Amino acid sequence: MKNLKPLYLIIFLALFKMGCSKYTFTPLTEAKFNQGRSDQDFVIDKSFQLFLKKTFKDSEKNNKKISRDAAGTVIEKNFLLISFEKKQAIYLTYIPDKYRNMYSSDIILDDNLVNFVYFRTMQFGTLSDDLQQITFLQTKKPGHTTSDTWEFTRTGKQLKLNAIIERKNGVYAHTYNLDEAFGKKVIFEEMPNYLLVHRMIAKTEVAPKPGKNANIDISEDPQVLVNNEIVLTNSVDPGKFYLKFADPSFTKVTYLSFPIERILYDHKQFFK
Repeated sequence: MKNLKPLYLIIFLALFKMGCSKYTFTPLTEAKFNQGRSDQDFVIDKSFQLFLKKTFKDSEKNNKKISRDAAGTVIEKNFLLISFEKKQAIYLTYIPDKYRNMYSSDIILDDNLVNFVYFRTMQFGTLSDDLQQITFLQTKKPGHTTSDTWEFTRTGKQLKLNAIIERKNGVYAHTYNLDEAFGKKVIFEEMPNYLLVHRMIAKTEVAPKPGKNANIDISEDPQVLVNNEIVLTNSVDPGKFYLKFADPSFTKVTYLSFPIERILYDHKQFFK
């Protein structure tokens, strides 16, 4: 089994594919949403379970050492939606937090809410028959494919990510042992009764620079993803996908457009 050094490469390949620190969506009108949507969609139905991995900052090491133990300030959140019934998985990442304190504010701390305001990337994967592996496939061009296969074990309400197997054109390339690479276990915790939401936060609510206080107002309820549906676009607005959010009474509805590049790896097989 081969270890990858330096460590930042395994982070890049496996779990932390991040770059831009700005919001990645564009608001739409209802008319443009209806005009641009295609008939292809993916529904995150009730068979999907949500698992969350949080990363914490180790304040005892001058804020330079990253700890994955449940202590310190939350600086990163990553979500894994899995349907063991359909053998499908979706891995969701949030945008980076420049000051490493945004994801610890009370308004964002609710771990069973996946807030697409902070959405960065999405990956669709397929589970193995034994339900112990997830494979994410990428076709760079005809005849040239790469894949990352995540090996995990499930114990109760936890998923432990053990290794990532890389293949090129179906041929084994490397195995990355995550326990050895990180020195800590990579654990996803199940979050029951989750919601996929959109909730903008006013400037006064955003976690401030170090040393400044935040004025957080959490009186407004988040809007929920309608039908838990991700919609691809047609030729009117190519290269995008759409999401529609609404409050329980549908008095406030938000339509959003995202660049299709936010979906990493192959995805078309999942949209019908």
